[in-house]
Amino acid sequence: MATITEIINTCGGPKAVADALGLKDGVRKWAQIGIPDRHWAKLIDMSKGKLKPATIFAANQQARSSEAA
Repeated sequence: MATITEIINTCGGPKAVADALGLKDGVRKWAQIGIPDRHWAKLIDMSKGKLKPATIFAANQQARSSEAA
């Protein structure tokens, strides 16, 4: 299973993702809170077909369950 960090790296890294989404520093928080649903489509496009919604969903569940622990 991919982690949030691996997903971000697949899309070019934190700076590339933040720039593409017009964010300043929100990407660094995703490892703890998960990737907001509104950004999934852009990340899937940025991954050039390597990511699927199920992959992001599973990574989000893992990150959010780790935060609650």
